[in-house]
Amino acid sequence: MSPHFLSLPTELLHNILTPLPLHSLLSFSQTCHQARTLANANLHTLSLCIAPPSSPSYPSLSHLDKTYPPSQSQPGYEICLHIPQQETYDHATLFNFQSALVTSLLRRHGTMLQTLELSVWGWSVGMALALRSLRALRTFRVRVERVTGVGRNVPRKWIAVQRAEEKKAWEVLVSGPEEELEEVVVVSKRRRRRKRGFWSERLTTLELENCDVTAEQLGVVLSKSRGCREVRLDGCRILDKELWTVMGEWEGRSGLERLDVVDCGGRIGEEARTAIGLMDGLKDINLYDCQEQDPGSMQQCNDELWHIPDFVAPAPARGVGQNMIIEVDPEYM
Repeated sequence: MSPHFLSLPTELLHNILTPLPLHSLLSFSQTCHQARTLANANLHTLSLCIAPPSSPSYPSLSHLDKTYPPSQSQPGYEICLHIPQQETYDHATLFNFQSALVTSLLRRHGTMLQTLELSVWGWSVGMALALRSLRALRTFRVRVERVTGVGRNVPRKWIAVQRAEEKKAWEVLVSGPEEELEEVVVVSKRRRRRKRGFWSERLTTLELENCDVTAEQLGVVLSKSRGCREVRLDGCRILDKELWTVMGEWEGRSGLERLDVVDCGGRIGEEARTAIGLMDGLKDINLYDCQEQDPGSMQQCNDELWHIPDFVAPAPARGVGQNMIIEVDPEYM
């Protein structure tokens, strides 16, 4: 009986696989029956998590240092991929594999995909280009796991390279003339031209977590998706108080029903109050992990002006006020 392909020595496998093109290696129809079924299906929803390196306690390393209201839960993923023996590969190899895998998936199912939920280690230009082809996208949720410093020695040089790659990826997503190019469509043996729409035009839900997106770039995405009903921003460290200026100027703000801002947006002040006041359709807003310039002012504005039904005010600042009082049992004095 002939041996199984994967049971061959590593040296032989390397010599066999090295000359093959990456696209063939990532072709799902060449792996197993389950993958073949997935590859041949027209997916409307893709919920994929690629577990970060050295994370046996996954699903979430990036949430260990965060606080949430008791009622708030984190969504799971239908497919969670754990790469075996991750410690045998360097971080660059794992990241490039992840990028190629996600890019291949998006290109395969791009015409039908309406809901995309991803948990990845970072964005690449290839992933961004593939995402731009998703013209039917309604729901977009992406979480970038921060794997640096978590049981894995990642060179600083590679960290800088990865951040630069993510920066370029966001530039690709929101800029450039490609979205204005015309594609030729053959209908009834006649050629006609139509403009390709922007990838976020049909979005109703946008959730970004740990993404290095600027307020200006977020503004471009929102400006193209005026029908967006839910926006959630978590740990997007580059977003400062300019976020609220963008939200206040967004033409679709009156149709927004849910807004979550966590660990970003700077210290909440007059800009935030003005922007929220312009969101007439808000039914749910969560500012639990935000910091206020004037503690209690957001809750007061909601009680007197906004009357948002489901309103979660910023948590009381730690280390000030009553939190600084230490009670001591008299018996220990």
